[in-house]
Amino acid sequence: MFKYFKHKGFTIEYVTYGEGNNPVLAFHGFNRPLSDMALFLPILKENEYLISIHLFDHGNSSWPKDLNIEKGISLELFQELVLAFTKGLNISSYSMIGYSLGGKVALTLYQLQAQKIPKLLLLAPDGLYINPIYKVVSGTSVGRSMYRKLAKNPRPILAITKLLNNLKLIHPKLHRFVHVHMGTGRQESDRWRIYHTWLLFKHFRPNLELIISLSKRHSGNLNVILGANDSVIKPKYGKKLLQSGLDKNNLHFVNQGHQLLTKETIDYIITQGLWQKS
Repeated sequence: MFKYFKHKGFTIEYVTYGEGNNPVLAFHGFNRPLSDMALFLPILKENEYLISIHLFDHGNSSWPKDLNIEKGISLELFQELVLAFTKGLNISSYSMIGYSLGGKVALTLYQLQAQKIPKLLLLAPDGLYINPIYKVVSGTSVGRSMYRKLAKNPRPILAITKLLNNLKLIHPKLHRFVHVHMGTGRQESDRWRIYHTWLLFKHFRPNLELIISLSKRHSGNLNVILGANDSVIKPKYGKKLLQSGLDKNNLHFVNQGHQLLTKETIDYIITQGLWQKS
């Protein structure tokens, strides 16, 4: 059953799975439902329960009407919202699981409240690399204006990028990015969700060195799983984590793509004891 928490115009939709004394906050991926995260129930300890949260513009989670979305949600406001949410649920500490976009949210929250978070499990987390197109759209008025026009009618840019790609005048990755995110196979609501998500979370830029340092300082159990065949959060991004101080024993690769919400991933987590070690 869906539950709702409201604070200063924000609405957070969430579901609680299981019972226990130790909560685990779970954040899903882009354009996915919070029910995805119920997959992780088998890895939890007996005294843990899962709180799966819909990210903004997913499900019925929403932001205040008077919020200037182009300015995004500041980290100060985000921290205030999370503090109010956890206080409302009588939660003093919690672990986290984050996948893809939810991984970036979890990383950012850990950066703000590491002392309250004993365990953090990330699967193909966003935030390890900032796409240049994302920078333009979220950081410039010209980029935002162009995206709004494309969200309404993507056909011209699709035709242009296809032509330029055939003429080898643009990088194939740019061509693929445009067609994956703006393709006519997507509904217009999906294209607007990309826009809203990029702007709302524009300030969520995890400081990996700080996060890993905080994890070691607070004896946190931080594990990251990447897909060896992932073309979105590429396995080479793992090198950035290691360079930022993550122990190689806390970086894991599974023989999958970006879709890591599978039984194989759960079996790997259980077999390796990634969640049960602490």
